[in-house]
Amino acid sequence: MLSPSNRAVVVALSDTLFPPEPDAPGGSTIIPEALEDLMSGMDSENAKELVLGLQILEFGAVPLFRGRFSRLPAAQRDRYLRGWMTSRIPFRRTLYRGIRGLFMNLYYADERTWPLMGYAGPPLCRPEAPPITERNPKKTHAKTTKATSPKTKKKKEDNA
Repeated sequence: MLSPSNRAVVVALSDTLFPPEPDAPGGSTIIPEALEDLMSGMDSENAKELVLGLQILEFGAVPLFRGRFSRLPAAQRDRYLRGWMTSRIPFRRTLYRGIRGLFMNLYYADERTWPLMGYAGPPLCRPEAPPITERNPKKTHAKTTKATSPKTKKKKEDNA
């Protein structure tokens, strides 16, 4: 669903927001595929708006750096995104936050990133998770009587 040029923007954004590290996968190994999966389930209008946002980020770098965002070195991409993050123009901040939030969700939803956060995965998917019947045995509840306050007792006596 992403054109090669839009995919290049996604790869550059992904690696700028989540640079590859020795113990962490880079964003470009996770986000482009996850974004395409997400976009395949979107209605066409939302997908077009997302692509438009990517293109705005891509070509917004031209006046500042004389080149597209996806073709800039990592340091310039970082500087460019920081400018969007701290811009006085609300649209720029909103677009940056929206794309960063989307990319964060896609990145951290991937189970390859879970160990970075100390997350073992959903409880039901963990190998050591006991069956549901063992974790939630039926409890027998003793019938309890409701305690009544002195005011409640007085009202009941007055009504009788």
